[in-house]
Amino acid sequence: MSWTQIAMKAVEDRVWPEWRAAVEVTAVFLLTYLPGLGRGFIKDDFAWIAANQVTSAGELLGLFTSTADFYRPVVRLSFAADWWLFGIEPLAYGLTNLAVLAAGALALRALALALGMPRGAALLAAGLWAFNFHGVDMSLLWISGRTSLLATLFALLAARSFVVDRPRAAAGWALLAMLSKEDAVLLPFVLLAWGGLWQAHASGVGGTASARFQLGRALRSSWPLFVSLAVYLAARTAAGAMTPLDAPAAYRFVLSPGPVILNALSYLDRGATLAASFVLLLAAAAWIVPRPSAEQRRWVLLGLVWMLGGYALAVFLPVRSSLYAVGPAAGASLAGAALVTALWDGGGRAARCRAVLAGAFALAIAVPIHWARLDEWVDSARLSTRVLDRLAPVVATLPPEGVIRLDDDRGRRINLDAVFGTLVETAVLVRTGRRQPVWIEPPPIDWRLAGLVRPHEEDVAVRFALRDDELVRLPEPP
Repeated sequence: MSWTQIAMKAVEDRVWPEWRAAVEVTAVFLLTYLPGLGRGFIKDDFAWIAANQVTSAGELLGLFTSTADFYRPVVRLSFAADWWLFGIEPLAYGLTNLAVLAAGALALRALALALGMPRGAALLAAGLWAFNFHGVDMSLLWISGRTSLLATLFALLAARSFVVDRPRAAAGWALLAMLSKEDAVLLPFVLLAWGGLWQAHASGVGGTASARFQLGRALRSSWPLFVSLAVYLAARTAAGAMTPLDAPAAYRFVLSPGPVILNALSYLDRGATLAASFVLLLAAAAWIVPRPSAEQRRWVLLGLVWMLGGYALAVFLPVRSSLYAVGPAAGASLAGAALVTALWDGGGRAARCRAVLAGAFALAIAVPIHWARLDEWVDSARLSTRVLDRLAPVVATLPPEGVIRLDDDRGRRINLDAVFGTLVETAVLVRTGRRQPVWIEPPPIDWRLAGLVRPHEEDVAVRFALRDDELVRLPEPP
């Protein structure tokens, strides 16, 4: 059977069941992400593991009651659970991230169905989000990216509960999202806006007076969300978490128009390019301009509100990260799936056939593209594991004050600074269970901000050098 014949069958009613499409998407999902998991830890991963090795009820409570910087107790609890169950096995931590990502995709599908989207469109929304080239791969292979995955999962569950008129459940999920990452503090406002749009659509009326009335109904349905916000802010304050006023420079808001505009454009690209490109590809293949119905326009609008709300804080931060695109990309995926639904509804059998072929082509090329983009994270994790495996037996032979010096090769894309940064001593502690002074030369870029002090040459007990992605022990000076 030719590809065209397969596509023709796919557009017939009941010939291409949803379960088969779900199985195929799941297979591509696992083929894309599984090969890169479990290669090792990178930078902040070591800090998360070292700080959350909980061995008592008091320490468990401390995850929620004390912090010196970010207040993300749910993420800390997930790292503690991984440590309890698996120790420092990288694959286990990676599989946890993969499970959270898969749960997030299912939550987005459930949300799309609750909004009234067709089952195929709901699956498409989940796929567009799960295969987003910006942020999702980073949040999966960099274990610390679990913060964004957990916050997005709980935010989507909150939105789904809100849409099906379960405000207390929505408030509970929203609180978990806020306890995972600070971006979620705007979730109550996003869902308040959703409520106003939802009620206005349900009533079928317009006008200024009606808008005020619908806002009132939205407030009545969303007030539990703001109770959760108040509880979160109180808990955060009691725990001593940092605020925008005392945060490091990288996390203090910048109000200059130039950086804010550049951030907005960058995040628009990271969150929406994949969904927009997919819609354009299918529109070109079907040779149809999408003409969404009133309900489809509402889905697009809800997706845009979600995306804007997700970026409302990130655009004001001087540090720019693809992790900030993980949550907002779910809104772009909803909007993209809505427009594809409009394309499908407006096309005939031949146009739908071409769209199916174009979609299958996009899914096929997604795998090698993702693999190419994941190489940097995989290579970094592998280097981390090789370096720590090389150092572990040496640490066991050194006195506690003996300094290990690592000569870096900054000419290489993957180097010691990129892998460990200022946390190389924490990495050695996690790997060996022993505190040992370790110094990277040249020092990491932000070593002074981290409070590091260059050791004296006479305190160096052993030297290594990074050569061709391997750590080589140097002879001791005469």
